Order: sequence, then C-alpha cells, then structure tokens
Amino acid sequence: MVGFNFKVAYQKLDNYTKTGVGFDAGVRYAVNETMNLGVTASDLGTKLDKTVPATFRIGVALFPVEGFTIPVDIEKIQHKSEITLRMGAEYSYQFAEDYFAAVRGGVNGGEFTLGVGLKIANKYGLDYAYISEQGDAFGENHRIGFTFDL
Repeated sequence: MVGFNFKVAYQKLDNYTKTGVGFDAGVRYAVNETMNLGVTASDLGTKLDKTVPATFRIGVALFPVEGFTIPVDIEKIQHKSEITLRMGAEYSYQFAEDYFAAVRGGVNGGEFTLGVGLKIANKYGLDYAYISEQGDAFGENHRIGFTFDL
C-alpha cells in the first residue's frame, strides 16, 4: 500500500501567523497475517517562515491475536541527531454491529501515553489521547481527533 497526503500548515502565536503547504508519503507492506512493516516521510517541502524539517519513521505492527495490536517505530527528524522510539499496545473490541471501541497505551520517546477510541461503520472515528510530555513547556496534552473515510 502507498499513500500520499497534501496539507496546509497554519501556525498562529499571538499576532504572528504563517501559512504553508507540504506533503507526506508512506508505504506499508503486509509481511503476513501477523506483521506489517511501514515507512513514512512527513513534511516534505513544508515551508512556513523557513523549511520545516522532514520527519522519517520506520516501524512494525504485530497482530498476535484478534483485536490486539503492538506497534513499534523509530523516528528521525532531519538535521537532528536524536532518534525517538515509540511502542505501545491497542485492544479493539466490537461491541455492536459496525461499532468498535479501542483502548491504547504506550511510550512516546520515554513519555507515557493513554487513549481511547470509537469507530462507527468502519467509516467514522472519534479518538482521545492523554500525552505526558514532561520535557515540553505544555507538560500534559489532551488530544481529540475525528476521522472519516470517503
């Protein structure tokens, strides 16, 4: 599988605003029923005031039993020497026809993460994540996402 994403980046801090465009690309290969491999490149050509460094990831997802996923990936940001390790686990459960719930937990570069999600008709998704970022100025983050497939 191959995917591409065109994006518009918008940044606003106080009276400062900038807008730019960029691209993401990814490849996923299903090794077998219990393992996928993937590679992504994000922020290719993205520019606000200056060019945003590209982010490269390589990872594996394991599916040991139905409903259970174990993802592991490493990330390298262009022009930085650090490599970030991420790993976690997700359990997804079908509680009604076309309704799925998921619970997730993991480690993101040494920081704890926790989340839940709801998927309806394999088309609409609502997700919440708690992310502890002690080294970040914001400390803790609560993220909510809504997705839909066309």
